[in-house]
Amino acid sequence: TTTAVAATTTATVSSPGLIPGDFFYFLKPWGEALSLAFTFNPEKKAQLHLEYAQERVAEIDKVLQNPNAKLADVASAKANFDAQVSSATSIIKNEKDNGNDVSSLAQELSKALDASRADLKQTLHDYQGNTSKAEAEIRSKIEALTASSTATSTNPDELKGLTQALESITKEKDSAVKAESSVDVNIASDAAILD
Repeated sequence: TTTAVAATTTATVSSPGLIPGDFFYFLKPWGEALSLAFTFNPEKKAQLHLEYAQERVAEIDKVLQNPNAKLADVASAKANFDAQVSSATSIIKNEKDNGNDVSSLAQELSKALDASRADLKQTLHDYQGNTSKAEAEIRSKIEALTASSTATSTNPDELKGLTQALESITKEKDSAVKAESSVDVNIASDAAILD
């Protein structure tokens, strides 16, 4: 017996297009890297990095809407989000260090980063809530099975399956809690550069 878990937030980007797990997804980061390679203006490059970070948030949201999704399914998108944000802030820092006035760009990127961070946290929070609901459903099914002694003796495989599902969903919920709380930690140093 499986229980559906889905996230229900909308990210900054309306439609992420290809998402992790899609057959041709590998082409997406490749195309983005190519686009970045041919973008020579540092400000435009920083904006592209942030745009791609926002795209990762939309992808994470879309993937976690699948009832069978796990956080592991979006690990590469989350890592790419962090890398894109870091690259954008690194460009801003370099421009500042070179004496260029990038305060308006830094402010624009800071607002966009705050919005992306909030979207990502909300997606992870919703996913965590859904895993908690699934955990509660599984617990109640286990309690119902163990309350009836005849059901336990006639269907031990179902109880074993539910117990395994409970262990799995509990681990997933704990991972979701850690992932949500790590969003601020991972972005804190990048946000400080933009201020």
